[in-house]
Amino acid sequence: MRIVPRILLCCSLLLLFALASNDDAYACSCISVPIEEQYERSHIVFLGTVIEKDGQGGNIFEIERVWKGSVLGNTLYVYGGSFGMCGIEFEMGQKYLIHTWHAEGMERTGICSGNLLASEAAEDIQKLNEWRASEKQKSLAAATLLIISITAILGLSYWTMIRR
Repeated sequence: MRIVPRILLCCSLLLLFALASNDDAYACSCISVPIEEQYERSHIVFLGTVIEKDGQGGNIFEIERVWKGSVLGNTLYVYGGSFGMCGIEFEMGQKYLIHTWHAEGMERTGICSGNLLASEAAEDIQKLNEWRASEKQKSLAAATLLIISITAILGLSYWTMIRR
């Protein structure tokens, strides 16, 4: 019978020490992820200015430039979540580099998505521009190869037809 009070005392002391601990807890902390990885994870990557907020985590951006994905028109609704739940708060009239993912029928973003104020994103924007230029060169090379191949096939077909 004497063991029960001792167990209760030990459990109470452990609980007291756990509650008295003054370490801060951060539920929404992000590790630093390189722009290359953020780009690969993202559904849409764009530069845009906040032109409207719905008060419930939604933001409408006027799109200036898109590096990944496609946007119909020149505006995009992006849900940033609620700030207390790892969401992100955007300021009206500010320009941002935004990385989104697509879920539940809409574009979403959060504090760990790699979003930056445009004024702080010069290095990332430069890398995105370089990748975009590289992709265009690859596309141009592929298109050129396709045109040459089609021309060669048509030429060979024509030559074969004439010889008969």
